[in-house]
Amino acid sequence: MKARKARLLLVLLMTLLVSLTVGTQGLAAGPLSELYFYNHGEVGGLHTLDTTSHRLLTEYTIDNIGYDCKSYVNIPAGPASSGSVIRTLASDAVFHISCHAGPGRMATVSNGQITRLSAKAVADDAVYSLAYNFDNTTNKLKKIKVAYWLGCNTYGTDSTYGSLNQKSIDLGVDAAITHTDETYPSRSNLFAYKFYWYLYDGVTVSQALLDAKAFALSQYNNDAEVTVTVKTYVSGSSSTKIVPAAYGS
Repeated sequence: MKARKARLLLVLLMTLLVSLTVGTQGLAAGPLSELYFYNHGEVGGLHTLDTTSHRLLTEYTIDNIGYDCKSYVNIPAGPASSGSVIRTLASDAVFHISCHAGPGRMATVSNGQITRLSAKAVADDAVYSLAYNFDNTTNKLKKIKVAYWLGCNTYGTDSTYGSLNQKSIDLGVDAAITHTDETYPSRSNLFAYKFYWYLYDGVTVSQALLDAKAFALSQYNNDAEVTVTVKTYVSGSSSTKIVPAAYGS
């Protein structure tokens, strides 16, 4: 009797394992989401930076919405150069990058080398532009629901590098988020994570930014760094949601 019960239990366990294996293998990956974070010392005029503190929490949050979320960091020399970022950008549904920045461009450090990602085409081998890579493509960046360009003054327009928010919309991104002032990683890391945390609840981009702003201001007692960090601008559709997981419209 005991032997029969033991065999029955073994069969049940094997059946469960098989069903779990088949179920897991049968699941299709969700829409792709790629997040880029940076941690480096002073390089070529760029000061020390660390945007990685909430990387895994942010990845986990987006992944649990149903996206195939992957986060990259340049430690010690991960796939986080501007060239690597732009290579798969058109495949993303949710895109996030947090690094040194200025009007029209993001400055990334990988392998101790600085490369830049810009809106306009620039005659510089160390600059990878949205215009050069996507202007003449069929789908452009139409798969992207949300593109978050997190860095100092990314909302601004530069005569050389162009406008990241405007170029994003021109290429078909549903909603592009930029910052209108300086950003401090000691504040922006949590702010950005909470933005996605609120999006997880199914609210719009504009509402999630408002909620994240209120949370960050309260968390850091309205200090000078958080007050400027939370100044954001949404280009495109501010009513965009990332729930349920899907590619852009």
